[in-house]
Amino acid sequence: NIKSESNNTSNSAIYVGGATVIVNAGNVTAITNSPDGNPSGNNGANAYAFEVHGGNLQVNGGNIRADGNSLSGSRRAVYMYDGKTTLNGGNYVVTHSTVEGVNNPTYPTSYVASLGRYQSGFEHHSVSLTITGGTYNVSSQKTAYGVYNDYSNQDFSFIMSNGDMTITAPSAYGVRSGVNTISGGSINVVATTTGYGIDSGSNTITGGKIHATTYGIYAGTTTLGSNDDTINISNPEIVGDAYALYQGTVNFYDGVLKGKVGDYTTDAIKAIPDGAIYHKEVIDEYHNCWLEQGENYLEVNGVEYNSMTKAYEAVTAEAGTIKVIASIVSEA
Repeated sequence: NIKSESNNTSNSAIYVGGATVIVNAGNVTAITNSPDGNPSGNNGANAYAFEVHGGNLQVNGGNIRADGNSLSGSRRAVYMYDGKTTLNGGNYVVTHSTVEGVNNPTYPTSYVASLGRYQSGFEHHSVSLTITGGTYNVSSQKTAYGVYNDYSNQDFSFIMSNGDMTITAPSAYGVRSGVNTISGGSINVVATTTGYGIDSGSNTITGGKIHATTYGIYAGTTTLGSNDDTINISNPEIVGDAYALYQGTVNFYDGVLKGKVGDYTTDAIKAIPDGAIYHKEVIDEYHNCWLEQGENYLEVNGVEYNSMTKAYEAVTAEAGTIKVIASIVSEA
């Protein structure tokens, strides 16, 4: 068991400076109490369970906590400047305890993990975070993030294949910026004002569930599924209590979109599989949208096709003419 606790001074329970650190069990706790804030600036005093400046951090289990009562400052399970972090399991709690008698804290922020910022003259090297399991509960009186990239650094990569992440705060965000690949697990964002599952970044999502109070995906460039011959109509699942998709560039190949106001806003989807059509219906108060292979409506030399592109390719390769054999309707 490792515990680091301070008053009005930032601290880390475990500092990884270049070696390989493996945590299999036990308790890792960082607590910073700064109820009056920090006179040195608006960021206040911080608490990090792990601070990674290089090397490799691997957590396979245990109870990880970053906490402390404060009006400002940050609480982070992992603060990364450099190196590789892999979270295979464990129970993570990142929160700001309330300060008695204060109803308007200045800027307390909580994170599962974030890319740190160097002083002037330093640069980030390649930083990666992989989550393959574990339970993550992050909360704050003001703002909370799941995975956050401070400077939209494209050298920061995040991979998630399993695990359950819940982010709760007035303003809450699941993944912000970076290059992100999600193939499983769940991200649940619970906010009273603004809640985004995916805030921005370059995102490839082939599985799992993302649910947010406002938008499942707010912005960025996102590919849902794989552009192949099969369409999965239920995975990945993107849910927004307003809209599943709001803006940005989205290539929609697999999965289902769910939103109470609507499934997606106009022009959010830029590409779907060739020959696919939209299917829409309201289920349990949510507007659902998924894709299905369209019926064949063209014929070339006795072979039927469900897209003009496929029919044109057949004509180019085999000669002949394109014949319309049916009509088709797609709900865009």
